[in-house]
Amino acid sequence: MDPVKVGVIGCGNISDVYFQSGKVFEAFEITACADLLPERASAKAAQHGVPKACSVDDLLADPDIGIVLNLTIPKAHAEVALRALEAGKSVYSEKPLAVAREEGERITALAKEQGFSWAVRRTRSWARASRRVASSSTMAGSASRSRRLRL
Repeated sequence: MDPVKVGVIGCGNISDVYFQSGKVFEAFEITACADLLPERASAKAAQHGVPKACSVDDLLADPDIGIVLNLTIPKAHAEVALRALEAGKSVYSEKPLAVAREEGERITALAKEQGFSWAVRRTRSWARASRRVASSSTMAGSASRSRRLRL
């Protein structure tokens, strides 16, 4: 099975934990990262051996990326999650899912409507959640059309 391609949006301090943990699992491969500050994405890509630093638009347009790891600031979570779902990606996000209930409801409805997964970090680490996703039968077939994700 080929690894699921992951794109990271948001290259702040928390991203180092995710970049490091992402290297442990054969089922995942972080292939791109983006940030509002292009130099920050470039620096993280170089530091962690990520093949591509790009704009958010370019990351979302990449047909190879199946999951967007949303590490933006909380007030940007909903916008990034909705754009990723609209681009045909599943989404994994730092908490909270959104800062307003209505935003969370829109994310949930869109994911359900399009048959994609979304998840918010509830566990202690990306690594633990990654193991569960990697062993999930819903992710084994196709990351781009996974139906459910239990973390």
